[in-house]
Amino acid sequence: MSDLRPLPLEVWQHIFGYLAVRDLKTALRVCHDWCQQIVGTSSLINRMQIRITGETTLDHRSSGIRFILARKVCLFKTKIVSVDPWWSALGALLNDLDLRECQVVVPTLMAMLRQAPNLVRLTLDKVQYLELEDAVAADFQLKRLEYLSLGMTNGPRIVDILRPACPALKSFAFSARESVPSEREVIELVRGVQGTLVALFVPINAVGRALLAMDRLKLRAVNLNRVEPEIILDVCRMQPDLQILDVRVSRLDDSQLCEIGQLLPNLRQLITNLDGIQHQEPRFLSALPNLEQLIVSPVGRDFQQIESLGDFQCRKLKSLQLSWVILHSEEDAWKLLNRSRNIETLKLQECVFPQWSKFVDGLNALRSLKRLTLNTITVSNWTDSARWVVNDSTKCLRLWNLQIPKAQLMQLLAAFSALEELHLCHMPVVDDGVVLELPRLFPRLSRLLIWECSNWKASLRHVSEKLPALVVLKYKFGPVTVRGMQLRAQRYDLRRGKFDWCENIMAKLYGLFGYYS
Repeated sequence: MSDLRPLPLEVWQHIFGYLAVRDLKTALRVCHDWCQQIVGTSSLINRMQIRITGETTLDHRSSGIRFILARKVCLFKTKIVSVDPWWSALGALLNDLDLRECQVVVPTLMAMLRQAPNLVRLTLDKVQYLELEDAVAADFQLKRLEYLSLGMTNGPRIVDILRPACPALKSFAFSARESVPSEREVIELVRGVQGTLVALFVPINAVGRALLAMDRLKLRAVNLNRVEPEIILDVCRMQPDLQILDVRVSRLDDSQLCEIGQLLPNLRQLITNLDGIQHQEPRFLSALPNLEQLIVSPVGRDFQQIESLGDFQCRKLKSLQLSWVILHSEEDAWKLLNRSRNIETLKLQECVFPQWSKFVDGLNALRSLKRLTLNTITVSNWTDSARWVVNDSTKCLRLWNLQIPKAQLMQLLAAFSALEELHLCHMPVVDDGVVLELPRLFPRLSRLLIWECSNWKASLRHVSEKLPALVVLKYKFGPVTVRGMQLRAQRYDLRRGKFDWCENIMAKLYGLFGYYS
């Protein structure tokens, strides 16, 4: 490195900006100057995270972690016994701590949080808490902590223990199927942060009722699943500024959804089911003129049967997701698409409808569509004549488990000539004949995933060589063979030969600025 001319700090920052996270982690260990420049540049250090997965134990012998710097730590299935003396250096930098399916000694967890004063986000999901009986409530405050998410815990007292450390939460989420904290603990936590809380995702009926007595609460997002419809309406009256609402409730009917639309003029995202609108045409969309995202999904896996999506004009709707929906109308099922032409994301999962051609007509109207996902849809009549209009706005197409005839599949693919990402998963009709056509159809394709389709092995080399913009190819032939190819990195190695890490990176990056000979 001694023959390299010194570079200004801003040039170094620009150079490091080209590195993948894996290479940034290596650069941290190359020299002290590089480490200081990366740590001192928020756009770089914010990309750094540590992920530890799979039956690992952290204790006093894990001191090597002290040399790893990151803004986020994710631990999965890890047993955390002790973090002394190595945690303090890492904790001082952290703004995001995520523990999932871990075992953690509660006093150790408290020590980790105490030494992470800049923590903004804390996630404790399916965590098994050890030595919980003798644990005491936190005697410190995480004044920057804004997001707290707890899920499926064996420790009902954990909310009481954490509550003193969370004085200024903006978002609190709790999801549980096996055990839940007492309603009192959750209500007290919410009451204590009602001056700052803007998002609440705690589907407990008593909590929904308690919200009505919190006059300083100004929510922007709330989950009211498992809450009685009457309480939902009362909460909407008290919180007119709500923008995100999740109300998957079995007894919520169409008229109540219309009333919600009238009470919440600023509603942008609605997650609901249609259990209370079975075998009808929903009218509630007419009361939601500012809706941008609609997700229709049941709480369980029971199909919701309706005539159609309605004939309403939703000019601001940008995202539509339907799950476990049966549409019965042959003529009017997709009129909503014709009247909502600004949709950018459309996802259908476990849906049933009668005519493929009517759905295609609806898709043709979506000239701003960027992402389309079709996952396990059933169509009564695939073979009726469908007239496609070429769509050059769609960049991502994901097809999962479709029993679609090959002719209709090729028409579908040919309609999206500007694709940059394509997923073909569990598709028996995808074979060598289909895959060999991909280079001709998608000259701009950069990411391709083919997962457990039928026999297409012979075309693998062809598609990897003939797609000029391809960067990532991932594929799985069967239950065992899983492969992934980072094509640009491989091509770079073929052109330039094998280097050690430092020379490889510097040859690649200095060449961008004319510093390397």
